[in-house]
Amino acid sequence: MYAPGAPYQYPSELPFAEAEAIARNAAFRSKLGLPTAFQRWFKMWVLEGEAAGHPQSYLDTEDVRVFLQVDLEKASPHEKSNVFTPVLSKYTLWVYCYISPEVPVTHHDRVSPRAILDEHIGSNQDLDAPEWTRWSPEAGPRQIRKRRDNMADLFINLAFQHANLVQHKLSVEMIEWAVIATAELSTSRAAEVKQRAACYGFASVTSRTNVMHHRNIPTDTTM
Repeated sequence: MYAPGAPYQYPSELPFAEAEAIARNAAFRSKLGLPTAFQRWFKMWVLEGEAAGHPQSYLDTEDVRVFLQVDLEKASPHEKSNVFTPVLSKYTLWVYCYISPEVPVTHHDRVSPRAILDEHIGSNQDLDAPEWTRWSPEAGPRQIRKRRDNMADLFINLAFQHANLVQHKLSVEMIEWAVIATAELSTSRAAEVKQRAACYGFASVTSRTNVMHHRNIPTDTTM
């Protein structure tokens, strides 16, 4: 097995049985359609965000600092589990953004609502468990950089996902933030965001009406 600090062994260099197990597992995952289209997109999305520059360096006005936070609700050892009603842990991947101080928005609009990007119920060792479930929640949020108009567009898409719709008024906050975040931008993506928001009745938003979803979000804007 690979040990931290040891040179990585590619499958062809591993003991035959272990290499065969890795290949068999990969083939089985492929038959199940794994990784999913979303998992492939998310992996590339994070890699591109990391390649865009160090997240804590100077923040351009057209960029946002993106925080990816994993929450884990562990199954209670006191809950009874059986083959019909197993007790499972729940992993939630949250996303929120921080806008540059040079952009003219109010202090509470500078930080986006905290929205759900993905969820997984079960173990992070499950065959279909997303890679992010193996990030350590104790390590704190992972940070990347993204374009502001792209994140506004993503937030409008996420606002209509079931996981966010069932959170009290979260979807409304997400769309409002998307409009505010792109207010002075003139990119084609920003124009699309404003047009889509207008179709949902958010043609003119100057400040979020109900700021509820800042829980567990750092308030230190120097990050």
